[in-house]
Amino acid sequence: MSWLLEYEKLALKEIESEDGLCIIGRGLGLHRIVSRLVHNLCQEQKLVLGLRFSKEWLHALEQCFLVSQDIEPHCYPREIDASYSRSERLSVYNLQQGFLVISPTILVHDLLLHVIPADKVSCVVVNEAEFLADESRIECFIVRLLKEQNRRCSVKAFSERAEAFTRGFHLVEKAMRNLRVTKLYLWPRFRVEVDQSLQNASGQLVELEVRQTPKMASLTKAILEAMNACLNELKRRNKSIDTSELDMQNALFKSFDYIIWKQLEPMWHNVSSHTKQLIRDLRTLRSILTHSTKLNCVSFFNFLMAVTQSEDTSKSNWLMSKSGERIFTCAKSRIYMKTSKENTDVERKGKKAKSNSGSTTIPLDMKVILEPSPKWSVLDSLLQEIKVKTDGEQWDEMISMGYGCRVLVFVKDVSTALELSEVIKSSKASQEYLQREFQKLMKSRDEAIARAKRLLAKEIADSENLLETEAEVVDKEDVQVKTTSAADLGWQDSKPANVGKDSFDGFSLVMPDVEIATLGERVESWKGLELLELLKPRFVIVYEPHTSLIRQLEMYQNEVPELPLEIFCLVYENSVEKDKFEKALQYEIHSFERLIREKENLVVFVDNECPNTEEILEDQAKFGIVEASDVTCTKVGGKIFVDMREFRSKLPQILYDTGFQLIPVTLSIGDYILSKSIFVERKSLSDLTSSLQSGRLFAQVQQLCRHCRIACLLIEFPPGKSFLLSSFSELVKELSPVSLLSRLVLLTIHFPTLRLIWCHNEYFCGSVFAALKSSEPLDELPDIDLLQKNDSEAKDYDNYLAVDLLLQLPGIHERNFQNVLNKFNSIQELCNADKDVLEETLGSNNAKIFHDFVHATAPNLYEGQFK
Repeated sequence: MSWLLEYEKLALKEIESEDGLCIIGRGLGLHRIVSRLVHNLCQEQKLVLGLRFSKEWLHALEQCFLVSQDIEPHCYPREIDASYSRSERLSVYNLQQGFLVISPTILVHDLLLHVIPADKVSCVVVNEAEFLADESRIECFIVRLLKEQNRRCSVKAFSERAEAFTRGFHLVEKAMRNLRVTKLYLWPRFRVEVDQSLQNASGQLVELEVRQTPKMASLTKAILEAMNACLNELKRRNKSIDTSELDMQNALFKSFDYIIWKQLEPMWHNVSSHTKQLIRDLRTLRSILTHSTKLNCVSFFNFLMAVTQSEDTSKSNWLMSKSGERIFTCAKSRIYMKTSKENTDVERKGKKAKSNSGSTTIPLDMKVILEPSPKWSVLDSLLQEIKVKTDGEQWDEMISMGYGCRVLVFVKDVSTALELSEVIKSSKASQEYLQREFQKLMKSRDEAIARAKRLLAKEIADSENLLETEAEVVDKEDVQVKTTSAADLGWQDSKPANVGKDSFDGFSLVMPDVEIATLGERVESWKGLELLELLKPRFVIVYEPHTSLIRQLEMYQNEVPELPLEIFCLVYENSVEKDKFEKALQYEIHSFERLIREKENLVVFVDNECPNTEEILEDQAKFGIVEASDVTCTKVGGKIFVDMREFRSKLPQILYDTGFQLIPVTLSIGDYILSKSIFVERKSLSDLTSSLQSGRLFAQVQQLCRHCRIACLLIEFPPGKSFLLSSFSELVKELSPVSLLSRLVLLTIHFPTLRLIWCHNEYFCGSVFAALKSSEPLDELPDIDLLQKNDSEAKDYDNYLAVDLLLQLPGIHERNFQNVLNKFNSIQELCNADKDVLEETLGSNNAKIFHDFVHATAPNLYEGQFK
């Protein structure tokens, strides 16, 4: 186990002493604190459960356990998913030791059926605790079941996204109530203990502000103008929403979409299509703005063409505006420019003899410019300076000190890593790389023009160059390394260090002088620190600013003060890239400050294990308090079959509160089975729309009607939204195959026995289920094995297609079709039967209707047409 800094030891001591929620700044060592906590618990041979841990987390924890070598192998982290049978899970649970990360649906199943010994679980470690502010999460239900079955089970929750707890009203209180904890631990970067621990860094951080080219500055200005125009139009068309947060500073972040959606969600059915298009336009322009500085000129133009051809921008107004026109003009001017007619004639005469029919030619009226990225030249200069500083004996001395490589370059995506690996090979490599990319672009455009002439459609720009580049990468992990040999950089006297096979997955045995590492936006916070500890670089170049990475560099410098680092951070001067980086830091600081203020007046959840009943009754009599259980209805008992996939919603928790005994099973028919005769299929509003469009709901309702007497379709509306299926403008006088209401009407016409249950929230669903369950015998449930085989006790026929066809014939209905099944063996035998036999089976009136229909002469529709 890697040793901890002083503030990490204090944070670990706090969370070990008492259960609570620990919120730590991004990149400040959350992974190491959790790893040491799990290690200490497993060292005591306790059974520990983990929630919301990814496979990368488990792999990193396993590596820590392997390094420590003081934990028994059966206590190593283990992931239990659907591949484990019930007997295999029981054998693992009976060990009562180790760290288990169980799939949430499986864990709920085992807790409800008492498969897992909950009284033996000593601790639950929750990662990404910000998601548990929503009480409908299945993890909240798991924590609740564990605390009910084992009050002594401790809960340790962690999060490094402080801003997620400030995007609503008292979210940290809700998260702590759902976690059943009473303590809140905050560890921001500006806390005194953290600041003192990170002050002893021996390295040097240099921020290099790279000046943008005039064309890049004009491009950025045009994109911002288009975003500002869309934002003003959005405010003008929606005057009922709060516009205090709808500014350009917030529009640069993805959280802006959540801000708008949260305000428009209650009235989304009344939101105009123009407003929805404006929201999509802002999302598209933000993506264009991000890629304008990330991609090279050719790749960005290719990306811009791909965006304009997508369905989201087909009705965008910004494309036809002046700012939109300037975006395309600036993007084109970075690649080529049109030449005059005189120069074109001269070039045509000189190049006529050299033209080849098989090659991709460039139009003669086009002058290729191919503007390189300004960061490329700065990166090349830095590498040349580093080469001079670490040349010859100087590098030998650094290797003897413990350094592993000369330069480590951090980028955010794979395409940038592949691009830099081509660019830094030589001084002319950047221009050659752009030439190759431009040739690909011209070739794809020629093909698009040829297709457009054949199909009489507009020109389609090819956008697959960047995607093909990403597809060539074999390693799909979040942290990927693209190595560049010393010979490519002109460093022939280098002596690379050796690295063992087990050091890090994805590295070669021989470590070259320059490493380019991909560190994504959402990658786990320990990846950069793990990479630094493995490579031990002398120089680090942060190609794109990264908040978490900067802090990991600080931690690494305090861990290894004998190996000082020189860090260079490249950022564009007066750019959106720099503004977003600084705004993200400010946002985190403001979030922690707000949490500190909320902590002073925090309302905590208290779970008293042994309450003093006499004192409670005395206080109630003194203040005239009436218990809620005295005025509300008593809890309803009984068992309910619940599909395993339904535990992702809040309804099973409400049914559990109502007093039902939930039996989790995998159902192929319906989502809830209340009794032998009542099956319920639950549909949220979004799922209802998609299942009606795909036809999946028709098949599901068909199965329900075949296997039960009362088939119910529960339509659940999201909380906080209007109890309205569609707006009044969408109501039509006639049935339309496009309308949602029309499809629902057709469904009820085809299945007249189907009951529709309209629920405006989950709590009303619970009361409806209680009413339906009270009308049936208490524990009368069907045999689940027969249901899983698509069989039924109520109906003794198997050929459902023939029965469906039979019910569509005139004279045959639900009251007499069983007589037909008992009398005849096939539909052909039924049609050939005499009228007397039909009267005995169907009755005189129904027999006459059926006989006339079968023996009626069909009119010749084509008679006289071809005379």
